[in-house]
Amino acid sequence: ARSPGPGQPWATSNSVLRRGIDWAVDQGADVISNSWGGPPSSVVAEGIARASGAGRDGRGAVVAVAAGNSGGPVAFPANLSGVIAVAAVNLADEPKTWASSDGESWWASNMGPEVDLAAPGIGLTTTDLQAAPGRTPTDWRQDFNGTSAACPIVAGAAALILSRAPHLTAPEVAAVLIAAADPVGSAQRRLNVERAMTALAPAPTPDLPPPEITGRCTRHE
Repeated sequence: ARSPGPGQPWATSNSVLRRGIDWAVDQGADVISNSWGGPPSSVVAEGIARASGAGRDGRGAVVAVAAGNSGGPVAFPANLSGVIAVAAVNLADEPKTWASSDGESWWASNMGPEVDLAAPGIGLTTTDLQAAPGRTPTDWRQDFNGTSAACPIVAGAAALILSRAPHLTAPEVAAVLIAAADPVGSAQRRLNVERAMTALAPAPTPDLPPPEITGRCTRHE
């Protein structure tokens, strides 16, 4: 993706997006985080289907996708099957709407039956380009928001699950996260990483050979 000029939106193409997804799969990515959306594309849909089905030697790469920020239906590609569609909640654990109590009335999380999980999407800290190219004069910003901010939180949680249980398939990882989530409102589930990790069996302890004893023992009379 690139911007045609200062202050202008970044743009890309479906073929570039597909190449990026394929590259991640070919490099053995366990999790692919997608904080973007756009018009439906068969090229992109086929790439995501390949990732979630054939990635990780057939176990499937976990594909997390931001639901979108227009307060409407879940956007493409979060509305595809085989992905984890991520909506946003605020810091009061409210679904992010135009009127939620966070005060950010200029955006609302997309919602719908395709949403699998919600995660915080208000007031998050992230890295930033310094000076003029960035949003702040420092290397950090504290106001990262949107479902684009919530999506990588879920992706990180999926990576934690796989660090403990790398044998799980992509649907199994999603099932663990969804089963451990907390209800938010009437139709959303908010990510609960601690409960998801606790639900997994303890990490196996490798069988190690007994330590080799070296040196000389001296008897003292």
